Amino acid sequence: SISDLNDLGSYCKEKGIDLYFDFDMVRQSAVGWFDSSDTAKSTDKQTVYQYIYDKALCSRIEETRYSLISRASLTKKIDKLLSKTKKWNISGLAFDTLSNIAYSDNTDINFRNKGMIGSDVGSVFEKVRDSGKNVASVAANYYAAYNSDVIFESPTSSNQSDGFSVDIPFYQMVFKGNTKINTEPVNLASNRKEAILKAVESGIGITYGINYSHDISLIDSYNTVFTTGTYGKIKESIVDEVKELKGYYDSIEGAAVKEHTLITDDVRKTVFDNGTVAYVNYSDSDYTGDFGTVSAQGYLVVPPN
Repeated sequence: SISDLNDLGSYCKEKGIDLYFDFDMVRQSAVGWFDSSDTAKSTDKQTVYQYIYDKALCSRIEETRYSLISRASLTKKIDKLLSKTKKWNISGLAFDTLSNIAYSDNTDINFRNKGMIGSDVGSVFEKVRDSGKNVASVAANYYAAYNSDVIFESPTSSNQSDGFSVDIPFYQMVFKGNTKINTEPVNLASNRKEAILKAVESGIGITYGINYSHDISLIDSYNTVFTTGTYGKIKESIVDEVKELKGYYDSIEGAAVKEHTLITDDVRKTVFDNGTVAYVNYSDSDYTGDFGTVSAQGYLVVPPN
């Protein structure tokens, strides 16, 4: 209930925790809260429906059909949302889909070819800030990222295109020190250790995706967050990792990335503007340099002189 949410908000404020409530402002299911007149249209003015696809069969899953809110309605609907959440005891609002889905809408020539998407999202975020709440984004496109108070699930790797030989944390290098930025949930990563090393390399915060419990009926859900990350089962590992990294994060708090160097493809050096240097080794062998030894699948932090 709203009362329960406000109690949670009071607890978070007491503990110094920012609490965001996430809203999908872009996608609409067949029984969504937008009328058909509020949906994005094709060139023949028909609603364009989207689907989740079965990767194994390369076919769309019909029951997942949804539409996208019209671009003209997007900035109007935020007023309704802010009115609804005005008295909620939370730090801010989060916009998962809005911050990383750029789309066109042929209801207006200005919205074709994804036109004005940056200014539209910026307008939404500005309205939220004017209401006294902060804004969180998820895997944000640049126009949403620089307007965000915190970025969750920032991408830590590319799509492995053949045009690139190695990945560097360019996204994190740009935004680290300018806004709060975090990794994708490390406990949901295919390689948890590597996910943490990527956070150390770029100096961004680590994130965990957790729930209180899960119901067996959700095993077939299209969203894996419902069936992984049960807190009671991973609490100890979270505590251990946070304790191990606390000193490092304290040393780079508020610092921006000044320099990033590939010593080898697997050994990286990051210099922060406060003088702290981090070395990360993704290989299976120890690496020794004039700075010391970085253990395999490990990292070394050198404090300012």
